Amino acid sequence: MFIKNGRVITHEGEEDKHGPGVIVLDTASAAVLRTDTEIRDTVGPGVVFTKSYKHNNEIRNEYIAGSVDLRAQQHFIGPLPTDPSFLKPVLISSTKDDDEMQSRRQQTSGATRDGFDISASISIKFSIKRPLNNEKTISESGVRSQYGFDPEAVRNAITREVIQLGTSEDSKIRLEWNQLPAHLVVNIWREYIRKFKLGDLFISGADSKLSGLQLIEDMINQRVKKNTQNL
Repeated sequence: MFIKNGRVITHEGEEDKHGPGVIVLDTASAAVLRTDTEIRDTVGPGVVFTKSYKHNNEIRNEYIAGSVDLRAQQHFIGPLPTDPSFLKPVLISSTKDDDEMQSRRQQTSGATRDGFDISASISIKFSIKRPLNNEKTISESGVRSQYGFDPEAVRNAITREVIQLGTSEDSKIRLEWNQLPAHLVVNIWREYIRKFKLGDLFISGADSKLSGLQLIEDMINQRVKKNTQNL
C-alpha cells in the first residue's frame, strides 16, 4: 500500500491478502497500525513492513487504523466572499445554490447580545503537533520529514475519539482529527459574539483601539494557541 499526503492508496483486494505486507509513506504522511484486538505501531515517512499473526487459528494481518497529513491544513467555513448579502426570506428561492448559501451561513451563525444574527467567514490554519524545539523527528525507517513527525501526536489524533453531541441524546457524531479545529473555533466564536451588541462589533471601545470583531478575533487566536505544546 501507499500513503500519499495522508491518503491511503490501495489496489482492489489488496487489504484482504494474508501474510506480511509493505506500506510506503511519503514525507507528508503518518499512520497508526492495529490488529483486530489492539493498537500497535505509529509509523512515519518511509517504508514500513507489516506483520501477520495468528488469531483463533486464522492468519490475520496488521492493518491501517488511520492516517494523517503532516502538512499544515487550511479550512474555510462560513459564507463565501462571493455570496450576496442577506436577503428577506420571501425573496430567497429554493434553488440548490441558495440552499448551499444558507447552509454556509448556518455554519458560523451566532446571536449578538441584542439579538442580531451574525455569520462570520472564518479561515483556520492548523497541523498535527510537531516536535518541540522545531526538531524534525526521524521515522523508524530513517526518513526525516520536513513537516515534522511526532509519533505521540499522530497516535492521539487517530486513536482518541472526539464526539460531537447533537440536538438529541441519541445523536452523536464522531469528529475526525481535522474536523475538530473548526468545531472548536466556531463554538468559541458563538460564545464571544453573545457578549457584544451589534454596534459594538464595528466601533472601537473606550479602553481599546480595536473594534468588537477585532477583539473577538484576537481572543479566539489567544485561546486556541494557548499552551500549544500541551495540545
